[in-house]
Amino acid sequence: WMIFAAGLAARLVLMMSEPILEDDYQRYLWDGAVVAEGLNPYLKSPKEIRTSVLDGPLQALKEQAGPVFKRINHKDLTTIYPPLTQSAFALASTIAPFSLTAWRGLLLAADVATFVLLLLCLDALGRTRTWSALYWWSPVLLKEVYNSAHFEVLIFPFLLGALLLAFRRRPIAASALLCLAAGIKLWPMLLLPLILRPFINE
Repeated sequence: WMIFAAGLAARLVLMMSEPILEDDYQRYLWDGAVVAEGLNPYLKSPKEIRTSVLDGPLQALKEQAGPVFKRINHKDLTTIYPPLTQSAFALASTIAPFSLTAWRGLLLAADVATFVLLLLCLDALGRTRTWSALYWWSPVLLKEVYNSAHFEVLIFPFLLGALLLAFRRRPIAASALLCLAAGIKLWPMLLLPLILRPFINE
């Protein structure tokens, strides 16, 4: 509980901070609003929206977004983020459109779930829960998630859930969770052979 409380306090402080030299989150907020409106974020780049004469939901969103739309980086590109990540953006937008605080709150929920799953994984391995401090107190994690608002922490609950199910010898469910993790970023699929290998060898 001391480990959890100290890490949570650090997160809550950083949730009120101004991002340092980071603007990726502006795209997250925009994409989330587009998806929450039921629109396709892959069709038009911000530059196309800015230079086109539009009369409809996208124009209304552009006006509602205000400075968020103006600060999106790589305006000439449509979004690069996969559908599952877009769903997370949309969920945050549903809570509060164009709100960095709502987005950070969603990241915090995923992070707390990760901490709980990490404790369960440590229990399954017979290791002391004190090892959880390496994750929960990581300064890199704190800065990149709660100051920079990067989305990668969304991978971890699926990833650790997959590992926990693999420890419990449930390879199909573990593989399914790993696929969900890959729906946020592709690299977790590299772990699929490691999860399936013990069962294939049987």
